Amino acid sequence: MDIEVTTGSLPQNNTLNSPILQRHTQTYRISLAALIKHLGCVAQGRRSTFFKLKKAFGAMLYYSDYLFPAKTCFSVPSNNMGDPTEKSQFSNNAGLAIADFLSKKINHAKFTIHYEAAMAQNNIAIHSSRPDLIAYCPHNICLAIEAKGLSDSSVSLAELNKHKNQSRNIHPQLGITNSYASVAYNLYKRPKVYYIDPEFPNTFDNRTTLKDLSMKFYQNIMDETGHLNKKSCISGFYKVLLPNEDIDFYSKKIFLVLPEKIKDFAQNGLNDYPIFEQKNIDEDSNFYIDNDYIGIQIE
Repeated sequence: MDIEVTTGSLPQNNTLNSPILQRHTQTYRISLAALIKHLGCVAQGRRSTFFKLKKAFGAMLYYSDYLFPAKTCFSVPSNNMGDPTEKSQFSNNAGLAIADFLSKKINHAKFTIHYEAAMAQNNIAIHSSRPDLIAYCPHNICLAIEAKGLSDSSVSLAELNKHKNQSRNIHPQLGITNSYASVAYNLYKRPKVYYIDPEFPNTFDNRTTLKDLSMKFYQNIMDETGHLNKKSCISGFYKVLLPNEDIDFYSKKIFLVLPEKIKDFAQNGLNDYPIFEQKNIDEDSNFYIDNDYIGIQIE
C-alpha cells in the first residue's frame, strides 16, 4: 500500500491561517507484513502492559476484513452492516500504526511506546489530554506524537492546528525534545498523511528512560514467547508462530520474528544498538523487520 505523506512545520505561535512551512510530499510504501507489525505492536504498552501476543493477534483477527485485500487502501467490510463505530475504531488504530511506521522511516526512531505507558512507568498521574506515542530516536531526540486516523477525504488547517497543539501537551519529566502531529486521512480510498513537526525544540538526556523502558519491553517479549517453538530465520533472527493454530487467518501463518540478541536487549536496553537496517528485505511484502528488531513473516 502506498501512502502519500506531507511533511513540514507550523509555527509554535500559530493562527488558523498559518502556512505549512518547508512543505514536502513523498510516497512511502507499507507492506502487509509491516501493517500487521505496526498494528499489532503500536498500541502495546498502555499502562504497564508492554506486549501481549494473544491480544495483538486477536486485534488483527478482529480487524482482518479491513486488511484484506488492502492493496491500495484499507478495505471496508461489505458485511459490517454500516457499523460506524467499528470503522472508527479501526481508523484510529490505523492512524496509530501509520504514525509509528513514519516515526521509524522519517525520524529513524529505534523504539516507540504509548505515551500513557511512559507516564505510568515514571509514576506520573494520568489526566487531561496528551499525545498518543513517544518515539526515541538517535542523538537523544525524543518525539511526542499525536496520531489520528480518519476516513475523511481532507483535513482542514484548523483540525491540523488542533492535533498539533495536543502533541505539545507533554510532561517535562518525560524528556520530550520535539512534538509531532500525524494525521492520516482518506484511508479507504487513497491514504494520505500530514506529518507535521511543530518546532518544539528542547534538549534532554533520554538514555536512562530509553534503557529502562526497552529493557522491560524485551523482557516481556521473552516471557511471552519462551514457551513457543523457535524456527530458523535470516541471519541473526529466529521466528515463532503466533498462537493461531485453531483460527483461520485467511489461510496464512503469522510468525513473530525476534533477534537472537533479545536477551542482551532485555539486560542492557537499546541505547548502544543502532536501528535495524532492513534495506535488503524491503522488497518482500511478506517479511518485515522494524527498527526495533521485531518483525513479522507471513507464510
